[in-house]
Amino acid sequence: METAPTFFAVTVVEKVYRNGVIIFTLARSDGAPLPLFTAGAHISLRLPDGVIRQYSLCGDAGRPERYRLAILVAPDSRGAGAYLRDRLTLGRSIQICAPRNDFPLAELPHPALLLAGGIGLTPLLSMAQSLRAQRRPFQLHYFGRHETLAAFADQPEYAAVRDYLVIHPRDHEIASRLAPLVADWQQRYGRFGLYYCGSLPFMQSVSEYCDALGFPQADGHYESFTPAPVQGEPTFEIEIFSTGEIIPVPADLTIAGALNQAGIEVEISCGLGICGTCLAEVKGGIPDHRDDYLSAAQKQANNQILLCCSRARTPRLVIDL
Repeated sequence: METAPTFFAVTVVEKVYRNGVIIFTLARSDGAPLPLFTAGAHISLRLPDGVIRQYSLCGDAGRPERYRLAILVAPDSRGAGAYLRDRLTLGRSIQICAPRNDFPLAELPHPALLLAGGIGLTPLLSMAQSLRAQRRPFQLHYFGRHETLAAFADQPEYAAVRDYLVIHPRDHEIASRLAPLVADWQQRYGRFGLYYCGSLPFMQSVSEYCDALGFPQADGHYESFTPAPVQGEPTFEIEIFSTGEIIPVPADLTIAGALNQAGIEVEISCGLGICGTCLAEVKGGIPDHRDDYLSAAQKQANNQILLCCSRARTPRLVIDL
């Protein structure tokens, strides 16, 4: 199993809130250097209530002395969004962990087509800066609200790649625009990397049209911090090892959701199988592992499970909380 991430304190040295987007600049209060990162990386923030949230770095990977985050917060947000908007003010500290990159630029020196759905622009800004520094051909296409894009207007990372940006109508129009765009790039470059990030419907639309166009799966890359809705999954049962209690897990709930509904509290932080907060021991049955936390060897052993995202390959799983 991967070791749990180590958190350390950083200070908010700049905060801009515009059009519902908060742009934070973070630095160590002691002036020490921050861990290096590569384009597409994200960091985890640990909020005072212990909840962990992941946010992409949008700054220049070539200048890692400060981290920059851009976070969309709705006016009626509660919980994490409200805390970041109202309480994480200039000069305050917050715990973060070193950057992790599950969405890196491929090492092959091919051109790159970047597709951003709304606030999904964040990691792609960092990618665009790296591609520009490498002198690799690329374009950044934005599908989303103009108000969200305008929040970046005064930011250096936006200014650095403005000339490479193509702005489209909102993301529901991508269906009519993706096919000619991909066809044009295939004609110009042959092979290229496609990188996309945004809302779940946006990414599903991109994925579906890429499949329909026969775009090579190996050249498509995406990232999401939003768990896919649970629906149409096989049902199964969870048995609590210490008590023998049986809890059914329906087709539209996670294991954690079913247990919490049954009054058995399961602590969840990321909800994506990344942080390990909801790790439980498996005493019987075979898990259907869907996390990015356990190593391949641990998954093969089938003696642990992440309750926020994984399911069961057998009619019943026996777990020890």
